[in-house]
Parts: sequence; structure tokens; C-alpha cells
Amino acid sequence: MATRVARAPAPVEARQEELPRPAPVAAVPQGPAQERTVLEPLDDPAYSVPQDSAVYSEYVDAGPSFWGDDPNAGAYSQGTPADGGYGCGPVHAAGCGPLWLRGDYLFWWTKGYHVPPLVTTSTDPADGGILGEPTTSILFGDEEIDFGSRSGGRFWIGYSFDPCRTRGVEIGYFFLGEGSTSFHAASDNDGEPVLARPFFDTELLEQNAEPISFPDMWAGEVDVSATNRLQGLEALYRRCLTEACASRLDFLVGYRYLNLEEGLRIAEDLEVIGPGTPYALGTTVEVFDQFDTANTFHGAELGIVARSHFDGWSLEMLMKLALGSAHSEVFIDGQTTATYQGTSATHDGGILALDSNRGTHSIDQFAVVPELGITLGYELTCRLRATFGYTFLYWSQVARPGDHIDLDVNPLQIPPAQQGGVPRPEFRWVTDDFWAQGMNFGLEYCF
Repeated sequence: MATRVARAPAPVEARQEELPRPAPVAAVPQGPAQERTVLEPLDDPAYSVPQDSAVYSEYVDAGPSFWGDDPNAGAYSQGTPADGGYGCGPVHAAGCGPLWLRGDYLFWWTKGYHVPPLVTTSTDPADGGILGEPTTSILFGDEEIDFGSRSGGRFWIGYSFDPCRTRGVEIGYFFLGEGSTSFHAASDNDGEPVLARPFFDTELLEQNAEPISFPDMWAGEVDVSATNRLQGLEALYRRCLTEACASRLDFLVGYRYLNLEEGLRIAEDLEVIGPGTPYALGTTVEVFDQFDTANTFHGAELGIVARSHFDGWSLEMLMKLALGSAHSEVFIDGQTTATYQGTSATHDGGILALDSNRGTHSIDQFAVVPELGITLGYELTCRLRATFGYTFLYWSQVARPGDHIDLDVNPLQIPPAQQGGVPRPEFRWVTDDFWAQGMNFGLEYCF
């Protein structure tokens, strides 16, 4: 009987259906607003998953296109060219060229200046508006002229030299609208109430006053007006010093120009209504004193700009310091015109602006101009950004009109002038500091 040899069954080859291997995944940009993890497919086909499976979608978050419709695209910007931050972030690198523009609406305040007593009154005509008398009070002066808040504008244009936006130039100009303040007082036809221009009489060595209106002698009115104008220009070279993922520090060097012009005018319009004056009855007299100042600054400027970005927002801090020459001019003029029966006679000099101090005076001094600023910005689009900030600007040496009014007056020099006495008022150089500060609301656009 034949022996049957048991044969071991042939081994069955293990089979496993191969799953499609996913294609390599492209790198996804990383940003502070959204961390994305890219996992490579496993080498073992047994653990490979289809690219269209739910599991795979958990491994790879493809998300919207970073260059196109990503709503958080602004969060990845490493700088905004329109504010001088030559960022390396893809938003502006992809959508903007080397040119940018920025415009700011300024809502600022400026430092006022002190003026001495310029117009007085007295309830008792015997006191004549003379300072120190019992019923005399000051109507205008012995206080600081404050121009209040004003509107203005600031405009920047910039250009970067390289695609990475690490070097560039920018030119900026700003101005404030004219600030002004005024005062008016008038008497009735009988010369009431008493109005006067006070001064210290260098002949009598005591307080005195020139009448504007006085009962049965003068009837008149007086106007005091003051103006203030400020503007400036900068031309800067900007260089990136250091840059991190969401922040950078830039260095600035260049030229700064500032111009401050101010004026103070005291004008009178009088009529002789009685005896006791140097003029005939019915004579009209017009008098003005004018004190104008003009200050210009030219200097070299250094500065740094630090900027941080977070989720479409940006925060910028600015520090600048300019060193240079301040040229100041003071122009003093006065005039008196008397008209009687159609015939006019004009004399140089008013009351506080006489031959002893009239003319143009100038001086050059070393000055410093620091500036501090902070700006918060938000990306409206990949090209447009809205900004809000605060600026403080300081100027160490300027001439102000009120500082150059001398109340020491020789009454013999008041038109119609006579001979004798010391030449007063006199001109003395006085300089002060100046500041401007306020809020900025802006838009910037890159091309």
C-alpha cells in the first residue's frame, strides 16, 4: 500500500490592495496668525491614505491661496512700504512696486506766546486807563495768546531701490492752516468808556497811557490781531538695520526744514471830539503798531523707526533729531496818519513801534528739533492702509512777537514827535522754544 506523504499547503502570498500614494505636498507659507503643519505621506503603502480622504485633509491644511483670497493675508506682511517699512512679506512684495504715497489729515495744537498789557479801561476817567490805578483793568494782554486747535496736512512720497525694500528715499511736506485770534473794543460818540494804550513813561518815570477814547476828548476803537503759520519739509534716506518675522528697525538720515511765521498788530481809529489833544477838533487819526517774526530752520536729521505687525495691524514708533541753524527775523513797524478837512499827514511810528526800535532785526543760532511719533495702522487691502497716530514736534530757538514789545516809551517820540529824552522803546533779542503736537489721520497707498 502506497504511503501518502502529506504535503504542506503552498504558502499563500499575502496581498494587500495598494492605496494611491499622495503626491508631494507643496510648502505652505507660515505666518504668526496661522500655524500650518505639513506631514509627508508614510512610506509603508499599508498605511498610505488617499489624498481625497478625510484623514488626509486633517494632515494637510491647504487653505485658500496666500497670494490671492486669503482674508488674513495682511497678517503676513513684514512691512508696509507706504509708511517706509520696506517689508519682505509676500503681500506687498507681490502686489506693490517700488513707489508709495501717504497723506495725513492733521489736527494739531501749537504753543502760544505771552504779550504784555496792550489795551486797558478805567471806570473812573481820572484813572485814564493807567496801570496800577484803582479802577483800571486790562482788556487785552498780560496773558498768553493761544491759537487753539488747527487743521493741516502732511504728504509723503517714497521709492525703494531694491525688491527686498531694504533701502529707499522719501520726501515729506507738512503745513498747518493759519491760526488767528483777535480783540475789538470801541467807545460811543461821547468817548465812553475809557479805552487806553498803557506804557511806562521814561520821562516821568511812572506808568502812563495813551488814550483811545476819553469823555469829551477822543472817540475811537481798537483792534488787536495775531496770526501763526507753520510748515516743514524733509528729505530722508532709509536703511533697514534689522528684521525679524513680524518686526523691523530702520535708520533714517537726511535734511529737515521748518518755517514759523507770526504777526501781531495793534490798530486804532480815533476822532477828536473835544479840546486837549495835539490835533484840531474833527481830526481823524489812524495808528498801528506791527510786530512780525519769521523763523527758519535748516539742519541734518537722524532717526529710527521701529515697526511691529500682528494680524493685519501694525504699530510704528518714530524718533528723530535734527541739528542745525535757526535764522530768526523780527520786523517792527508803526505809522500814524492824521486827516483834517481832507488833508492827510503821515508820520513814521505808532506808540510801541517808534524810530528807536523800528526796522528788521535778525540773528542766527544753533537749534535742535526732535520729533516723536506713534502710529497704528490697519491693512484695508494689499495696497491700501489706514493709519491713526500722534506726533510731538519741538523747536529749541525761535523769536515770538510778544517777546519784542517794549512798554518803556518816551512820549516825546510819539507822533507828532518832539526832540529830547532817551530813545525808547528799544529792541532786545529774546528767543523762546516752540512746540506743535496733535493727532494724525491718514491713508497710504503703494503702487
